[in-house]
Amino acid sequence: MSVLLTNKDDDTTVGRDYVHGDEISARSTRSSHQVVERSATHLLSFYKLFWIFFLASIGGLIFEQIFCFIFFGLTENRAGLVYGPFSPIYGFGAILITLLLYRIRYGNPIVIFMVSSLIGGVFEYLSGLFLATRYSVVSWNYSYMTFNINGWISIESIVLWGFLGLFWMKLVVPAFSHRFDHIHIHAKRSITILLAIFMAFDILITYNALGRQAERRAGDVADTAIERFLDDQYSDEYLATVFENMRPIHDADTDGRE
Repeated sequence: MSVLLTNKDDDTTVGRDYVHGDEISARSTRSSHQVVERSATHLLSFYKLFWIFFLASIGGLIFEQIFCFIFFGLTENRAGLVYGPFSPIYGFGAILITLLLYRIRYGNPIVIFMVSSLIGGVFEYLSGLFLATRYSVVSWNYSYMTFNINGWISIESIVLWGFLGLFWMKLVVPAFSHRFDHIHIHAKRSITILLAIFMAFDILITYNALGRQAERRAGDVADTAIERFLDDQYSDEYLATVFENMRPIHDADTDGRE
């Protein structure tokens, strides 16, 4: 006979010593897999959340540039940070969608689609609002579409977020989690920390460079060493080559470009 102890909190099962050797081994293996699955998919893990942001920022940028080329004939750089091929709106959007939908990733696709549409639409609107209020710039414009709100979101963009969220939760996240969980923890930590430091610097310098550009446009003269550094290293001309799709609000067009 065997006596089994079941922990309902972590869904793991442990066999007592009364079980025969082969049965102990089999149950131990199943229990180990369950423990790995539970711990590896714990979404409060800094490492996993960072890589979701990192990979989605790159993948989102690639997707957007291909999309804009096919439908608008645009070949401009769509990056959202000063350094590297990153579009952080996709990175942060992926984190939100993953956190809110992970528990139902194997659930009804329609529910995942609708929730992803809502999350993506709200986040994209808030991102457009932030750029407009903080930097007085526009990076995308849906004003030419019939149903839009301030040009920052539209029915089409909301639906697109739904499909992206469905693809992300049904295909990308399960495959990513499986592969990520088999990377050695020491390698995972070292690489993640190094990249996280770089990304933090990239986000910080982008935030300040764009902020200083907004001040220059308002006629504010550089008074500090940091402001002079930002003026020298991240001039309007330089930022225009990096953010080719970013324009001052008063110059934003409505000619059908996203």
